[in-house]
Amino acid sequence: MMNNFKLFLRCGILIITMAIAPKLMAENSHWQSANQLLETVQFDKTMSDAVNAIIEMQAQANPEISQSEKDAFRTFFSKYMGGASLKEDVIKLYTETFTEEQIRQLTAFYKTDLGQMTISKIPELMQKSMEFSQTRAMEHIGELEASLEKVHKEASVVNQSFEEVTVVNQPS
Repeated sequence: MMNNFKLFLRCGILIITMAIAPKLMAENSHWQSANQLLETVQFDKTMSDAVNAIIEMQAQANPEISQSEKDAFRTFFSKYMGGASLKEDVIKLYTETFTEEQIRQLTAFYKTDLGQMTISKIPELMQKSMEFSQTRAMEHIGELEASLEKVHKEASVVNQSFEEVTVVNQPS
């Protein structure tokens, strides 16, 4: 009786394993394809360059930032925005967004000369777009300040009215 139970248990485990294995292998293959894409697009270097660009933009906007402050920013951003920190999350994002075949096609593109040129130009394009976005926002900062001032005034009126109602309704 015990031998029959052991045989039944082994057969059950084997059937479950055979049913799950292809899915696990496919997921692993999908993950490996996404990882290969990140290697092809030089994800770690791209993230390192992005961290450096953020720090340089901050330094340009705030020239009083010291080298040790820059180093502290670099350490912090590298730790939480660096390639090693984000890689698993980005792979998950790619595998949820693209099929394995689509990821392979992206990888094939990025291995071409045009793909490699695109990779090399992306940091420059991002920095320039951030610069003109920041410039455009600064050109219209008065509009934002006026809007915030209006919001603060309205909130102040509401708070003052609430305080008046509270004082009037307090038991004597």
